[in-house]
Amino acid sequence: MKILNKALAIPLFIFLITSCSSGEDPAAQTPDPVQNVFERLQGNTFRQIEKSTDCATCEDEVNYYIFSKTALQITGTTPDGDCEQNDIQPIGTCSDCATVETNNENELTLCLGSLCQTITFLSDTEIQFDFPAFDQTWTAQLYTEDVPCTDWVPSTNPFFTGVFDGAAISNVTYDPFGATYEWPSSAQSWAGFANDNGFIYPLSFPNGGSVTFTAATSGVDIDVRFRIEYDVWPDVEPAYDTNAVTISGTEPKEYTVEIPPQGSNTYSSMLFYLMTRDQELIVSSDFVLTIN
Repeated sequence: MKILNKALAIPLFIFLITSCSSGEDPAAQTPDPVQNVFERLQGNTFRQIEKSTDCATCEDEVNYYIFSKTALQITGTTPDGDCEQNDIQPIGTCSDCATVETNNENELTLCLGSLCQTITFLSDTEIQFDFPAFDQTWTAQLYTEDVPCTDWVPSTNPFFTGVFDGAAISNVTYDPFGATYEWPSSAQSWAGFANDNGFIYPLSFPNGGSVTFTAATSGVDIDVRFRIEYDVWPDVEPAYDTNAVTISGTEPKEYTVEIPPQGSNTYSSMLFYLMTRDQELIVSSDFVLTIN
């Protein structure tokens, strides 16, 4: 027998003696339980790099899914790394919790009301999300580096960057916000700019409120107004149109548009309109929304 084989034979002999002297049948020992998907996800983060071409409602962004025993935290950035999401969805039996409908070694189904999504554990480094209500499927990969945006708090101010029906916007910047707006003669009479910051909804103004911003013109006065609606078209009522305010001069000045008390009404759509065609309005600050 070679020396190498002797080294292997000694521990093997000791193992056999130990096993036989224990008095237990090795076949009768209980194997470790197989973990379900929820247990396997806890303490891990998965990253999804999303592209607008991936699905009808997809955007160019990066999403991070952070799993714990009691919640799923989702943070996200733009492709350039700017924070744009930090949501925490509790999981359990509370009134606002997502509930666990299926949880086995392969799949976890979480439901919030009638909306459900299934997470399939493809491997130790990849999971798959299925969202049947929107006919969407995507994958995310294990991520072990520092997760961005976990302390990010969304702005409470509107961003009027949702252009519709021929209105024009250019020179958009953030932090601080800035943009050049125009209502071309080729645009529809109702063309304008929708708020793209969904974090501000729903809005209510039981004691009124206001919108304050800094703006200038290229030389011709421009009238502007805001509109709040119950929801996006066509479910807009109740709705309210503010009085117009005139933006004057090429030097930036601060303007405030008042919103009178709206009782118990709630609003999930906010719009910004120019009322003077073919003139550029230069906004150089956030639209600061104040609720009295």
